[in-house]
Amino acid sequence: MVALGSAARPLRGELRRILTALADSHSGELHSALLANGVTRSMLSATIRAGYAVAVKTVIRAGGKTIPISHVKITDAGRQALLLWPKSGTAA
Repeated sequence: MVALGSAARPLRGELRRILTALADSHSGELHSALLANGVTRSMLSATIRAGYAVAVKTVIRAGGKTIPISHVKITDAGRQALLLWPKSGTAA
């Protein structure tokens, strides 16, 4: 019996929702926007720790102020996980 990696495990609904949102965004989603849309910090952290997403920190200047921002982007493992497993309610 071969152990399956994390990318080969079925995706729970919340994880699928996060990865779908990230996959639909070309440049990733703002960390704050994900939190505002109901994604919990723990779920976002778990998604990143599992290797399905990565947080990219950048700094912008506006009005003479430096503002740190964080985008979350899907990784190849996250895209693969979305492709490997059907949506719930569909035949495998």
